[in-house]
Amino acid sequence: MLDLIKKYNLSDNILYLGYQSRMVWFYSILDIFVIPSHWEPMGLTELEAQAMRIPVIASDIVGSAYEYIKDGENGFVFSVSRPDTLKLIIEKISNNPSIIEDMKKKVFFPPRIEEEAFMVESIYRKCSS
Repeated sequence: MLDLIKKYNLSDNILYLGYQSRMVWFYSILDIFVIPSHWEPMGLTELEAQAMRIPVIASDIVGSAYEYIKDGENGFVFSVSRPDTLKLIIEKISNNPSIIEDMKKKVFFPPRIEEEAFMVESIYRKCSS
């Protein structure tokens, strides 16, 4: 990976940080989080990024991508079989950085368990009355 970054003269644009234990700091320096996985049953890192209000670009292989990412609204989903679409998304964001700021306002936060329980209970009460 480091050789490719050097080969393509991307050192000014790509930070390779290796293993990180300070996750809050790590996510705080990101503008966008890309998870281009070819196999990923549940993208925990994707959820962590969203919890920090970081828009996510995920492949359509990431198990939870469609559950939490509304394509073009709070992140992007691209086809893993068409890597050129990832390139186009990154170019689009690079040419219009305000897209990221707009998306940060729309990042979805799943409800806390207490809120979800309250919603289920209120639906149950409505149905049973």
